[in-house]
Amino acid sequence: MTRKSLLVVFAILVAVPALAASPPWTAAGTTAVIDESSVPLYALTPPYLGFAPGAGVGVITAYFNVTDTSATTIPDWDTLEISYFDNSIDAQVWATLYQLDKCNGTVVALCTATSVDNPNNTCKPCTFTQQIDFTKNDYYVTAKIYRASAMLQPKLFGVRVF
Repeated sequence: MTRKSLLVVFAILVAVPALAASPPWTAAGTTAVIDESSVPLYALTPPYLGFAPGAGVGVITAYFNVTDTSATTIPDWDTLEISYFDNSIDAQVWATLYQLDKCNGTVVALCTATSVDNPNNTCKPCTFTQQIDFTKNDYYVTAKIYRASAMLQPKLFGVRVF
C-alpha cells in the first residue's frame, strides 16, 4: 500500500465513529406539556418556561416526550442536560430522565440534573449508564421549577439528551 492509501484508510477509520454518533434529542422549555397543578403558576415566555407575572410561589411541573433521533432505536446517549437560570438558594430547576418499559409499565429514573445557583444562564448535565433502547422502552423527562419567593425568576430554557 502506498502512503497515500494508508492515509485514506486512516481517515476513513477516524471519520466513521464520528459519523456514527447519535444526534442529540433536544427540547426548548416552551415546548413542555404542563402539569395541571402548575397552570396558575407557569408562563411559556419564549425562549423559556418560567413563572407567570403575578404568580405566587411553588413548583411548576412539566413533561417532555423523548423521541429517537438516531434512526437506530439504540442511540449512544449517556447524558441529560438542562439549560437554566437560577441565581438563588430559594429557587431550583431540575429535570429527571425516565425510562418506561413498554410492556410492563415499570418506570426507572435514569438521572437527574439539578441547578446550581449562578448569576448567569448556564447548563448542568448528569450522566447515566443504562443503555437507551427505543424498541423496549419509552422515555420522558419531568422538569420542575421551584421558587420560595415571588421576587425570584428561575427559568428552564431547554433539555437535551445526548
